[in-house]
Amino acid sequence: MAIIRVGILGTGFGLVHTKIYQDIAGVEIAGIFGRNKDKLEQIKSDFQVPITQDPNDLIHDSSIDLIDVCLPTSTHMEYVAASLQAGRDVFCETPLAYNLQQAQKMQHLARKYKRNLWVNLFNKYSPPTVSPET
Repeated sequence: MAIIRVGILGTGFGLVHTKIYQDIAGVEIAGIFGRNKDKLEQIKSDFQVPITQDPNDLIHDSSIDLIDVCLPTSTHMEYVAASLQAGRDVFCETPLAYNLQQAQKMQHLARKYKRNLWVNLFNKYSPPTVSPET
């Protein structure tokens, strides 16, 4: 079985993704980036995964297949673009961007660098947000 190595950017919702990935066969968490050293050390202890306070450690690690962006929306463009340019596929939390131009730019970069860009749409299926027409 092929292994997909994932680098997670963010320790808020990224922690939820960490728990999910650990239950998926064939997925290995290559590392988690966060700004808070104490929180990172707790995650390292709880999940036995590598940690870093420098997102570039993950973005530029050629052994990583996928960067999972779980940072504030205002930073998505920066980290999605850097990850795509570095040759990584990207899974990004919602909302992808605050405006259509940024979303289109990320889509353009994915095509330019021949990488995949996926957007998490779990809220579409969450009971409080499901339209009665669906």
